[in-house]
Amino acid sequence: MKKIILLLFVVYPILVNAQDYNTSVGFRGGESWGFTYRICSNEVNAAEALLSFRVGGMQFTAMKEIFMPVLLKYSDHFFLYTGYGGHLGYSRWDYKNNYYENKFHGRYMKASPLLGIDGVLGLEYKLFKYPFTAGLEFKPFAEFGGRRFFRLNLWDFGFTVKYNLK
Repeated sequence: MKKIILLLFVVYPILVNAQDYNTSVGFRGGESWGFTYRICSNEVNAAEALLSFRVGGMQFTAMKEIFMPVLLKYSDHFFLYTGYGGHLGYSRWDYKNNYYENKFHGRYMKASPLLGIDGVLGLEYKLFKYPFTAGLEFKPFAEFGGRRFFRLNLWDFGFTVKYNLK
C-alpha cells in the first residue's frame, strides 16, 4: 500500500504537469499530518487532497479553496486562503478487555470508520523564483464515528511545505 501511494505522488504529478494547471505536492505537519496534493484551476480557485494520519488511523480529505493576496504593502508573496470540504477514513484505538466469559483476552485494537466535514484558513508564502511554498494553516473539523460517536476539533493547527510543479 505504501508503495502504491508513493508511486501516485511520483508519477501522477508528471502526467498532470502537461496541463495548464498549477499543481503542488507536499507535506503537512500537525495533529492531522500527512501528504497534500493541490491543483489550482486559476489564480483564485484550487482543489486540495490530503492523505492524513491521526488517532491511529488514516483519513482522506478533499477541499475547495479560495486564494487572495495579502500583506501587499510588504510583499507580493503572501496568500491567504479559506476553504471547506470533507473527509472519510478510519481510526484505531487500544481496547482493553481483560475478562470475557471467565477467560483472559488481553488487549487488542478496535477500529471504526469516520465521516466528517472540514474547514481551512491558511497563510502561505510562495517563492516565485524557486518552486517552493511554505505555510501555516488552521483546519478545524467535525466527524462522526471513531471511539466517540461525535468529535469536534477546533484546534488542528499545522504547517505545510510544498513543491510547485506548474
